Amino acid sequence: MQGSRRKCIGRGDSGTRYRRYPPALFSAWYGGVCRSGWRHVFSSGFGLRDIERELPFSTDTISLVASVTKSFTACLVGMLVDEGLLDWERPVRDYLPGFDMLDPLAAEGLTLEDMLCHRSGLPNHENLLAHGVNRELPDAEKAKAWRRELVNRLAYFEPGAPFRARFQYQDIVYTCVGALLEEVTGDHYEQLIKDRLLDPLQMTSSTFSRAEARATQKLCEGYDLCSDQPEPMPFCDTRYLAPTAGLYSTAEDMIKWIQFQMQSGLAGDCRLVSEPSMEWLHSPHMIDTESVILYGDKRPSYGQGWMLHKFRGLDAISHGGTFNGHRTNVSFIPEKKLGVVVLSNLNLCRAAQAASLVALDHYLGRSTRNEWIDYYQDVQARSAAARSSALDALLAAANTEKSAQLSATGLCW
Repeated sequence: MQGSRRKCIGRGDSGTRYRRYPPALFSAWYGGVCRSGWRHVFSSGFGLRDIERELPFSTDTISLVASVTKSFTACLVGMLVDEGLLDWERPVRDYLPGFDMLDPLAAEGLTLEDMLCHRSGLPNHENLLAHGVNRELPDAEKAKAWRRELVNRLAYFEPGAPFRARFQYQDIVYTCVGALLEEVTGDHYEQLIKDRLLDPLQMTSSTFSRAEARATQKLCEGYDLCSDQPEPMPFCDTRYLAPTAGLYSTAEDMIKWIQFQMQSGLAGDCRLVSEPSMEWLHSPHMIDTESVILYGDKRPSYGQGWMLHKFRGLDAISHGGTFNGHRTNVSFIPEKKLGVVVLSNLNLCRAAQAASLVALDHYLGRSTRNEWIDYYQDVQARSAAARSSALDALLAAANTEKSAQLSATGLCW
């Protein structure tokens, strides 16, 4: 078993290769590329989707695409805008009477545009994302009720910045968008996405149900590195958080999603979303001050469910996703009709981003494999050091507080 683990993350016969390339780049992953003519020019699986059972990561392996789900939520809003049921710039209170936030300006003025580009003023609240850890959640009706209650809880969340003043990535707010959609249509979010997007695009392997994904026997395990060895992570059922991180899919299905984006809302000859709404989704709405500038002199911005940035002087659109051992990257360059999907099952690694950029560069006529591996190896090392420092500071603060409490009671510790 130890031998198969080492092989799966690419140590090979020599430790040299393992030291040269970060272990994240040898997690199991599937990549797909589409370009002119909407044809696949490369697709392949690497490594294992399940180490213990030695099952390969293949072209039909199902993975949680996590935050890439946001692009589906934003697209659904666009469809309802086209139908006149919603307006991008109309206050949320018009759809959800009694909606409230601690910031009175946000409470009165928050719109779907604000919610979909992370400028609500709220910081992320990661603790609520752990609701489904190690347990499969009940039916869709309870998920709908939970999301509606989450909207009510927004009234008690402290803002991290003034309304519309700063980009602050927010999963909870995106989940509340799903609640708003359910309120307006009377239907469940998951069913809306299936009927309006997944079925017309023939994304037949995609689902919001972990039980359904697991029943196919094709769902990959999520892993984390513990002492340089991949170990299974506790699963997290994201059903209640479906609008922000709940979709399970395959790279083959996600390639169809990219094609749909680059065809400006057309599914074959059928238009699902108007061109103005697609342009709105792919246009900048908020400067992203959290992400780094990879290439070009423009800071990345956020559209509606999509990251927008320059790559080699070209407009690029992308989104990543990560959740409990599942990592995804979806990227496309509309001008070149070039798109890449990478699914990975190793936690807190940068394999998906590195592989996407290597693939994009390759089809743009550049060979930059080592460049991107070196870059993300450095990013990963710095991230690990930052997490370690933060943990040390947290433990030191906890020990100081405990010492103060013991001193106050006359005890020595």
